[in-house]
Amino acid sequence: MSRAFGDTACAGVLQEPEYSEILCQPSDEYYAIIASDGVWEFIDYDQAVELTAKKLRLKGPRETVRFLVDASRKRWAYCCGDYCDDI
Repeated sequence: MSRAFGDTACAGVLQEPEYSEILCQPSDEYYAIIASDGVWEFIDYDQAVELTAKKLRLKGPRETVRFLVDASRKRWAYCCGDYCDDI
């Protein structure tokens, strides 16, 4: 989150990025999921890949993004009722 870079006043905002290094071969398929904290609150990296990998191949990026947003909203509703952070 760019708004957190160097911001020590934001309690609860991590200033250290979370990343994974994955070795890829030229024949591998790869993609990036860039999302706000509202998505990452209840869906971790492995779950996001599991939810999107097959759908991306079959339905394309637009429907895959809609699916990930809907999955995130359902988790917010389950955990927090009507409140939902930015997604």
